[in-house]
Amino acid sequence: MASDKENIRTTAVDVDLTLSTDESSNSDDSLEEQKDCDENAHTYNVHKIVDALLNNTASLDTVCYGTPTGIEHNCTFLVDQTKLKRAADLRADDSGSWKNNGVRCVIVAVREGNISILVRGKDVKSATMVQGQYRLTRTYFIHHACPDFRKIIFTLCDHNGKTINLAMVQYYFTGNEHPIYKPPHGNSKSSTPYKHTQPSTMERMKELSGQLGPVATVEAIDKETGDIVGQKSSGSRLRNTQQVCNIRRQLKMKQGGDCQLAKAMELCKTGMSGSGQDFVRFVQAAPEPMCILATD
Repeated sequence: MASDKENIRTTAVDVDLTLSTDESSNSDDSLEEQKDCDENAHTYNVHKIVDALLNNTASLDTVCYGTPTGIEHNCTFLVDQTKLKRAADLRADDSGSWKNNGVRCVIVAVREGNISILVRGKDVKSATMVQGQYRLTRTYFIHHACPDFRKIIFTLCDHNGKTINLAMVQYYFTGNEHPIYKPPHGNSKSSTPYKHTQPSTMERMKELSGQLGPVATVEAIDKETGDIVGQKSSGSRLRNTQQVCNIRRQLKMKQGGDCQLAKAMELCKTGMSGSGQDFVRFVQAAPEPMCILATD
């Protein structure tokens, strides 16, 4: 495995993270953990997850420097979030559309190598953490087209709210593995599979769309990400120029720049202020838009 950090590694973690029989028989925490695992047989042991994220108990060669993409197997990845443009890019994995199926959190204490669960469930939200305590967040996803295909993203933050560099992403099937069907976007007229555009790409699109046209925006982003051949994920590339047109329209509406009624109302206000520009005398929005124009 190459060690060059410019190469995006997507090696699955080859380490046993599941709850063992011995661990589940000696502590109340483990018994509670076993209850979690009973609800979802694929859920990992909280203690071992925290240990892996804090201490990187897996080999450094298995840490990914980019989002794992196109996964269709039971596997787990450790991802260095500092190598991502945005942590949210971890969700754009070229695997189609996912439905968020909830979030579960626990607060753990780490002391002299020992990890214990302090708070779980609804009490986590109101709990105050001190040094040596961490909040483990498990975000669950179900694949829209193949509901038996699941994903869990594990992240950890300290008592100051700072997110630990490593995150863990687990993919699994509730039954047997099989190819994943990736339908097109709901509004698309083509058969091209839907892909989730990375949030960092969307942010960059918003920045450029105010200065460039749709085609130029797409070309600029392609150039920045290395064109098609050099791109690490299809999510780093815009789907088409329509995405740019849509976001430009949304931004204009927020700013009132694409709303003729808003412009008329602004002109009416200007006239009422005594500026002498009182051509627009009255503007009505409902039940039907109406504007009265008059000169003295």
